[in-house]
Amino acid sequence: MSYISSYSGVLKKLKNYKTIILGGAECSGTTYTTHILAEDLGYKPIDEDYYGDYLDKFLEFTNWEKVVVQNTRFSHIIDELEPNEDSIFVWLHRPDEDVIKSEDRRGWHPKGFKKQQMNYTKKFGEGATHFERNSYMKKFFWHNYQKIRIKLDFVQINYYILEGRDEYLFPNKLMNF
Repeated sequence: MSYISSYSGVLKKLKNYKTIILGGAECSGTTYTTHILAEDLGYKPIDEDYYGDYLDKFLEFTNWEKVVVQNTRFSHIIDELEPNEDSIFVWLHRPDEDVIKSEDRRGWHPKGFKKQQMNYTKKFGEGATHFERNSYMKKFFWHNYQKIRIKLDFVQINYYILEGRDEYLFPNKLMNF
């Protein structure tokens, strides 16, 4: 599946679903995008802070209606979620160099990466240990394994598609996201 090429096209597609799960690499803009999509669709944004490291709480939110659920912490299991005609997964792509800058600016790497790498190693094996950055690892497993096996409907979007929105925050303004 290719990427949706316009922000209006994204909204048109997503409005047909009650639950939107937004994933990608940490520091790729998922928090900002979760809030923007929720606002424009009239849905409630669910940050990862709502469920923390508790998988059962994350899964509970995926059954709510009219929500956009941010999911980077449990992205390794997205292809294991049961199909649901009311839910869609959105893979958010952002260039690796932008994600790495964000990780370093926020102090997320290497501690946060080691935790994600452990999750991916448990699921995918030792191949996950060969990556030195989170976005490289997550994109590799998304494109080569998870996208092929996912049971939910899904779309892929590029982070910079949000430039088509009137109130877009350009990257130099995103210091808190």
